[in-house]
Amino acid sequence: MTQDNGAFRTVSRIFAILRLLSKKSHGLSFTEMMNEFADIPKSSMHNLLKQMASHGYVYYNDATKLYSIGGGMIELASSIVHHFTVKPLARPYIEDLGTKTGEDIYLGIVSGDELVYIDKVKGTHPIRYDIPVGTRRQFYCTSMGKLYLASMKDDELNAYFQKKQLVRMTERTMTDPAQIREHLKAVRTYGLSISYEENMDGIVGIAAPVLDQSGKMAAGVVISIPTDRAGEQRLDFLANHVKETAEKITNRMGGQPWNRGHGMETTALNWKHLIARM
Repeated sequence: MTQDNGAFRTVSRIFAILRLLSKKSHGLSFTEMMNEFADIPKSSMHNLLKQMASHGYVYYNDATKLYSIGGGMIELASSIVHHFTVKPLARPYIEDLGTKTGEDIYLGIVSGDELVYIDKVKGTHPIRYDIPVGTRRQFYCTSMGKLYLASMKDDELNAYFQKKQLVRMTERTMTDPAQIREHLKAVRTYGLSISYEENMDGIVGIAAPVLDQSGKMAAGVVISIPTDRAGEQRLDFLANHVKETAEKITNRMGGQPWNRGHGMETTALNWKHLIARM
């Protein structure tokens, strides 16, 4: 076989793997992938997955031992089909939110059992923490992720906790499913979530949901700030603006308002309810 034929075969296998993983949101094990591609030797499959992962097109979860579509592939796909995704619709609104707050703004979506940031607006403050587009985060310890958990039905939430290994990221990370379930009640009530140093020391994330026409969470808008700027008055200001922005994007998409059986809280935000492990 010539070198050109070998290169063509490799490219064909890469696209076949990506097509398969794009249909398996929860990911596949190496054995499951080998069952789908009996014509690919194990060594070749290992090398292909390793190379694809190094470029961000495939993601390997060390805890679950599963392969799924990577953040790089999601970012690439988002740029290709941008006219049909939430990203271009949300962009002017998150830019406006960035102008009003001066903080880092992120737009995230769900990818398998994690979230991935697909767009961002850089803040103007000299002290900030820059998270690259394509970065993946866990649900249970992030503001947007907890919104997604709060939107789940009981059976979906049960399945998540049964398969997910809850690793402590910081001293504030909740790893007890019962505690997280109790915390999610406040998230459902307010339609707002905050991660106060639960994923990373010194960083606070405030998120509100973007919902589609069926009422499902299509994306999340996140404001990221250092704890030094997370006073209660500042949090109130940012919370109101992030909720307003997410609602505008939801309306732009023709989505439904947040309603998870508790209704929207109309009184002042109670940060003792929303901030875990105070």
